[in-house]
Amino acid sequence: MKKSSALAYGNWKKLLIDAFHSYPAIWWRISAISVLTMIMIFAGTAIFLQIGLFFFKESFENFMANLQYGGSIISFTSVLFLLVLWALFVVTFSINGKIGNLITMRNYVHNKKQNPFNIYFKEAWTYFWRYVVTGLQMLYYILWPVALVLVVVFAITYFLPIELISTIGFFLSAVLFIWRGLKVFLSQLLLVEFNKDPKKSIEGSIKAVQGNWWSVLLFLLGCFFLISLVRVLFIGPAMIWEEIETLVSILATVDFLFSFFVLAPLLISFMYLFMLHLTKLKNIK
Repeated sequence: MKKSSALAYGNWKKLLIDAFHSYPAIWWRISAISVLTMIMIFAGTAIFLQIGLFFFKESFENFMANLQYGGSIISFTSVLFLLVLWALFVVTFSINGKIGNLITMRNYVHNKKQNPFNIYFKEAWTYFWRYVVTGLQMLYYILWPVALVLVVVFAITYFLPIELISTIGFFLSAVLFIWRGLKVFLSQLLLVEFNKDPKKSIEGSIKAVQGNWWSVLLFLLGCFFLISLVRVLFIGPAMIWEEIETLVSILATVDFLFSFFVLAPLLISFMYLFMLHLTKLKNIK
């Protein structure tokens, strides 16, 4: 039996057509979730800023004075704690936005309609911790062999300071990083599509990519090329006529709106449909 190809021309063509067909149904939902994400981040940032100015203004002034005269940063701990809380807030609602976009695509694939507000503020939370844990396990899976290679290289070059050994070591680290990263990059999509736990999501991603590694790499490079090609239409003229500030501002605004309302929904749809294509090839459920 002839093996199905993940990157045959017919598959590329079908995925592109399906992504464009999905656009009318998903663009406003994905855009709405992205807008909700931005509103939460900006509103939260404003609140944290006001809290900082109201309660910790004196601590910040003391910190700056301490730095100027060689003091410690102990007086800045309260502000630092607030900054950590703000960073966690931003990361949390950014992750919720990503989950919401994946849920939107899952709903489209399964002919289910759901309000973006409910998706973002209700359903996305049911995946939040599993999504975070999956991301952490993905990082561990990718980084531990890379770290091992770097430790070995540093140990060798400590006794044999040969530049070629360092070059080979860093090259192997980069290859390992890309190779293992591609093997698990579908994990969070599988988590949402099949409602799996983190371990099974990662195992499913590895199985889906197995035997299709080069196809996945070419797919991602192709996406990057298409995105770059489209954005050149806006960035190119802005670079050519950069002295015309009004034109540059208009092109920058159009570029942002196009990326936000057109390119992002299409890319999310394309990536999700590609994941489904691989799972069907490997019969992953």
